[in-house]
Amino acid sequence: MEAAESSNHTAATRAGDAELRALQALVGMGVDDERQAALLAMRGAVARAAYSIAQTSPEVARLIADALDRDGHPDLADELRPPIPETKEVAS
Repeated sequence: MEAAESSNHTAATRAGDAELRALQALVGMGVDDERQAALLAMRGAVARAAYSIAQTSPEVARLIADALDRDGHPDLADELRPPIPETKEVAS
């Protein structure tokens, strides 16, 4: 019985430590309530959806890339922009 209680106590302590670390990480990112945590999770979903749509529409990709440039994320913008087609030299 004592072994089971000890095991439960150890598991509860580890779970508490993990929760504390997660909360500290969220606070470090400026998240201080449940609503902000939910919004942070939704940002990932929105980003994945935007990327997926950008892969099928060069115009959407350009618009998102332009917005990323304006927000100071040129590396991300470059990843979304459609590649410039190579030009072939015309023999004369």
